[in-house]
Amino acid sequence: MSRWKEPGASDATPTCAVLTRPGAGPAGEIHERMPVVLPDEAHPQWLDPSRVDPAQATALIEAHAQVDFELVRVGFGINRTAEDSEKLIEPLEIG
Repeated sequence: MSRWKEPGASDATPTCAVLTRPGAGPAGEIHERMPVVLPDEAHPQWLDPSRVDPAQATALIEAHAQVDFELVRVGFGINRTAEDSEKLIEPLEIG
């Protein structure tokens, strides 16, 4: 996370990046990509560039490739950028 300010702008914009990897486990069955997820104990190493080089970063990602996501079927509204409400993450009732 950081804040980016366009030259000449008065306000900074909060920004972030989401790293993705090839899908694995149950998530890989529904999509070819998934987010990189690291456990809390790996955060200090990941976030301190003096403690990790690119090879170590790759190894850290690979060491935590399997994540036990809970997969929940939701409605197609989740794909519409114009929609923004909590109902988008409500489980879809099937049957």
